[in-house]
Amino acid sequence: MNLRSQMINVLKSMNIWLRQSPFCHSIPERCFIYNNRYFPICARCTGILVGGIVSLLIFNIFNIYMSYQMSFILAIPMVIDGGLQYLNYASSTNNRRFVSGCLFGVGAIIFSRNVAHFILYKFI
Repeated sequence: MNLRSQMINVLKSMNIWLRQSPFCHSIPERCFIYNNRYFPICARCTGILVGGIVSLLIFNIFNIYMSYQMSFILAIPMVIDGGLQYLNYASSTNNRRFVSGCLFGVGAIIFSRNVAHFILYKFI
């Protein structure tokens, strides 16, 4: 088995795992399309993952710490966007979902790092 077929098998396994995730609805209309195929997770969850991974890398490389209040501020756009869509006041686009998800992902990492810092330095 060559490397290409191994990578394809890994991606297929990830696709199945992500589609069965209880955290994402994976509605096709709310997923990005690449090469006429839908992403396994919605645009908002894609944004959360991208924002979280990129911010985690940047914060660790440059040793950046932000206040936990910033995490709540960064969550506001997703709460507003998702809330308005849930209440049927406005329909959201995939780009708006992605951006609000990215901001939330960054906020989640900021909050997680602050909690970890608090636990490590206050209790240990």
